[in-house]
Amino acid sequence: MPDKTSIIMNAYIKSPMVAQMTMASLANIRRYTDQPYELIVVDNEPLFPIRDEYKVLKIDKYIKNEKDIGCYASYNLGVSQADPDSKYFVFIQNDVFVFEGWMEGLRKYLENNLADVVFPDQVPRDRDYVLRSKELAWDSVEAMKGSRDAGLMMMTRRAFETVGGWPEGLKTAIIAEKHMYDRIGRAGLRWADTNKVMITHIMAATNLIRLHENPQDYNDSVDKEEKYANQ
Repeated sequence: MPDKTSIIMNAYIKSPMVAQMTMASLANIRRYTDQPYELIVVDNEPLFPIRDEYKVLKIDKYIKNEKDIGCYASYNLGVSQADPDSKYFVFIQNDVFVFEGWMEGLRKYLENNLADVVFPDQVPRDRDYVLRSKELAWDSVEAMKGSRDAGLMMMTRRAFETVGGWPEGLKTAIIAEKHMYDRIGRAGLRWADTNKVMITHIMAATNLIRLHENPQDYNDSVDKEEKYANQ
């Protein structure tokens, strides 16, 4: 029996459109994932509920926060509620869509000691690029030219514990994720960006919502977090 994976999704649902996007993202996880896993959703300040009329989402643990604690604090909260037997963690945002074989593909890198942290390719690619990627060997240099982005990343439990989790004082993705990458690098962990696994990521959806709601507050928080991260 393969080791279990805990999939932890952060959600920030401030509109019906984002609710629909979140449900579609969750449905794709259930549709295209075979290996043993649990699905944990941390929903921040939810204005619109996640519905499951067709009984396909099957969320294992649904955590609702009355206040928005931020994406990265949500990830840490999800880990604290994860099955203690889970060997791997997937951190996924609710604007990400996975496809057939995604988990098996990413786990190849962790199970075969090719990396401690792995990112799928998640930027738009043309058809020729996709077909060429399918022909590459998993451990080839050409295959490890994906796109490092924390819309979805998988890491071992050991790696997560080594870096001390996600930086909770930061909410802005470009700053918090850079801070996490720095932690990974300083810990001497290995990462792989692979184009052998491709997903769809509607990048910056959450940040755009924050910017639209209150531009001045968003810009002030970016400035504050940049100073905090550089201390």
